[in-house]
Amino acid sequence: MEVEVSLGQLQLISDVLRKLVSIEMPVKKAWKIRELLILTYDKLRGFEEEKRKLIIKYNLGPNGEVPDDKKEEFQKEATELLSIKVKINLDDFLSLDDLEGLNLSPRDLDILSPYIKVEKEEKK
Repeated sequence: MEVEVSLGQLQLISDVLRKLVSIEMPVKKAWKIRELLILTYDKLRGFEEEKRKLIIKYNLGPNGEVPDDKKEEFQKEATELLSIKVKINLDDFLSLDDLEGLNLSPRDLDILSPYIKVEKEEKK
């Protein structure tokens, strides 16, 4: 199934997945998270190249500061880059069971939500 996310969202998703890969967990969960991280990195490869071009173009300083006369133009281009939508083909979504026992904040769950499929329980 294809999921559409912005490059900005994808960057946040990769941050959370990177955090998760350092946590010890059962092998199947670890493998699934590892696979999702690889898929995410693959999509971000082009983004990183474009980000480097912006850094060079606007001569960003070592702390990411933009020269005053270029701030507005840089912001516009950076926002445009982050808002580009990409499609990711997810063969295997994360379930809430996959995330059970992992320490995640509500923000982390919100960020990962495009990668999570919640099974609806039948009402009895």
